[in-house]
Amino acid sequence: MKKTLLTTGAAFLTAYSAQAAVTLLVDFRGNDNFNSSAVQDFAAVDANVDFSSTVNLLTEGATVSGTGITATLTETAGNFSIGNVDLSRDGVAILDGYLSSRNSNASFTVSGFEEVAAGDQITLTVWAIGDTDGQESNVIMTYNGVDTTLGPTDAAAAVVSASDTRSYVQFSFTKVAGQDELTVVSERTGGRYSAINGFALTSVPEPSSAALLGLGGLALIMRRRK
Repeated sequence: MKKTLLTTGAAFLTAYSAQAAVTLLVDFRGNDNFNSSAVQDFAAVDANVDFSSTVNLLTEGATVSGTGITATLTETAGNFSIGNVDLSRDGVAILDGYLSSRNSNASFTVSGFEEVAAGDQITLTVWAIGDTDGQESNVIMTYNGVDTTLGPTDAAAAVVSASDTRSYVQFSFTKVAGQDELTVVSERTGGRYSAINGFALTSVPEPSSAALLGLGGLALIMRRRK
């Protein structure tokens, strides 16, 4: 009896985790890129990526969707120009296309991710190296009125793999109730262009919430068995 109850309680926790886990993957790329990034390319730097999710391959602004989430992606500076790469990076996952802005900062806003529950941890990974050396960028995330800056990324060093730690920055933060929008800016630190090659947004259930749900389900089963 005890073993059955414990197993059932664990099943509740597992079901909650599967339901609440979120993965949103976006790859900016031009029409003539040879490579399409796969889920594995994003998962190489974020263990929370759900392998059943899809990669949004964008050539313009759009509604984007993934596992457990649908959001609106809006370009907020420049002309939302999706560029192709030079031959040195064509075929390199995530890095072979980019959202760029000339003589200004490239940026976008993700809104409408109400599916992420308040208190859950969110991980945002942003690749921002453009297509040529000298396009290093600071990446600024604005969420809940707070600006967080990481970087700079290093275009010269990040030619071989998108999993090179110099090609991306990673933010971790807690979802605030009612705050369902964030903005990402690639701030030019060199050259005429700023660029963003792609991003991943993931979240996992806040542990106490998952535990409460599991215990609640377990209590209900025990009551019925009395």
